[in-house]
Amino acid sequence: MRKKVLYGQPLEKEIGFSRATRVGNFISISGTAPMTADGAVASPGDVYGQAKRCLEIIKDVIEQAGGKIENVTRTRILLTDISRWEDAAKAHGECFADINPACTFVGVSGFINPEWLIVKISRTVLEILLFVQDTALLEIRKHLLKIILGFKKIGGFIVRKYRALRSLIASVVAKA
Repeated sequence: MRKKVLYGQPLEKEIGFSRATRVGNFISISGTAPMTADGAVASPGDVYGQAKRCLEIIKDVIEQAGGKIENVTRTRILLTDISRWEDAAKAHGECFADINPACTFVGVSGFINPEWLIVKISRTVLEILLFVQDTALLEIRKHLLKIILGFKKIGGFIVRKYRALRSLIASVVAKA
């Protein structure tokens, strides 16, 4: 199952992207800029206010894709002025204090719109409860063991095993 969430913002059509895309139990959210519904910049000059707006958009698109903010597993906060990270962290903490997703703050040189001080990126994994035949579950366990053992290897081996498992899980979920 593939579901895309459009948000009606001006750059979606021009660039050709979705605000969020759900495939199976994974929801990937595009870099989320602090834009109002009419495309204007929310809270100009205010990192905290812009971070809050980004989080409002992220929560909304996660829900439109069938998830919950509690399912967020990773966030990335991109700031044009990394010295203002605490303002963004305050907004992030208000939203995720009880969830504690993996989080990274990164300083960047700029965004498409120079008034954007922050862009947030997040990934959501919905609760994964697979009700499948025992044979399929055993196949997944076998591949998981290969991946775990494969972490001692280097380079493309891990990537190939991860992709193989991801494809296997996707096909099992599609059949369930």
